[in-house]
Amino acid sequence: MASGSPPGPDTSIAPLLMGITAGLHVLSWSAFGARIYTRVKPVLRLGCDDFFITAAVTFDVVTWTQLMISTSYGLGRHNHYVSAAKMMQAEKFLFTGQPAFAWALACAKISIVCMLFRVQTGISGIFWRSFLSIMIVVQVLTAIMNNIFQFSLCKPLPAIWDHTIKNPKCIVAAMHINIIVTAVITILTDVILSLLPLTFILRMLLPLREKIALACLMGLGLIASAASIYKTFLAKHYGVGGDTLRDAVKLTLCAMIELQLGILASCIPCLRQFMDKVLRRLGLLSDNRSTTHIGYGSLGNSQNSQSQNSQSYELSKMRSNTPQHTRISRLRSTNSEESILPFVYIPAGNRHISNRHDN
Repeated sequence: MASGSPPGPDTSIAPLLMGITAGLHVLSWSAFGARIYTRVKPVLRLGCDDFFITAAVTFDVVTWTQLMISTSYGLGRHNHYVSAAKMMQAEKFLFTGQPAFAWALACAKISIVCMLFRVQTGISGIFWRSFLSIMIVVQVLTAIMNNIFQFSLCKPLPAIWDHTIKNPKCIVAAMHINIIVTAVITILTDVILSLLPLTFILRMLLPLREKIALACLMGLGLIASAASIYKTFLAKHYGVGGDTLRDAVKLTLCAMIELQLGILASCIPCLRQFMDKVLRRLGLLSDNRSTTHIGYGSLGNSQNSQSQNSQSYELSKMRSNTPQHTRISRLRSTNSEESILPFVYIPAGNRHISNRHDN
């Protein structure tokens, strides 16, 4: 225990951290599990975005495990009431989870970028793909930069958590610069990845209410940006009063909120067909509507997709009575699970006017 007057009663705010992060993990991991299920059933069709989100969840597990271990040693309590040995262990496990966190956040955003890669193709998508490639490079470089600063913060490295080491060389000023630079990059990428989908959501053949709902789901990054901004503000006051274990809780909570929202933003757009199946099994969604599905593949050339859909339907009518058509229909049914964005339902009576936007 530290000497001096106590800052307050011996209480801990770790349960708040554990409860909120546990709830967020239930949501994000459930969304991830449902996403992977739809990508392996009935046919295995995993893409690069699935591999990156899997990496993000794996790094997230490592980070959260280290965080929970740290709470068992006193994270969330006042430093005054924690023994030196436990304080050292709490700060040690809190630090060891940070490198994995940087890569979890990077992989979650790269997964979103890979998903957006599927939207634009052709000549109009050259600038789009170049810009998204730059976004991936930025995420990788940001994670590498974070790790470099984390492992070069003090020499020797254990001096970060072992305060008995004499005359350590720590670059505190560089740490604050790294926090600010990382926060700026994180906020910018969150905003960009939240607003980019609007460029094609507005052109989709969807009712206005569905466009708004989809834009809100893809805009979860804006909430993550708010958490990142608040985290940057808290970092300026971290440890000022010498209560590092208690101050770290709010910082860690903001970081975990940011990461879980990133995972959710990557997984939710992939679950349209999964949710349709669940609702049908519960009897909450009718299954007898005659519909034509337009998947995300038609969004690549949005200017030509509407006329192509009309031509596709006319061609499908010519083949409707052939065994070949039956085989193709089954194939389309299987591939429909691969859709990232919600399908557009065009009633049978309106198929001949599929060029009309239904707002």
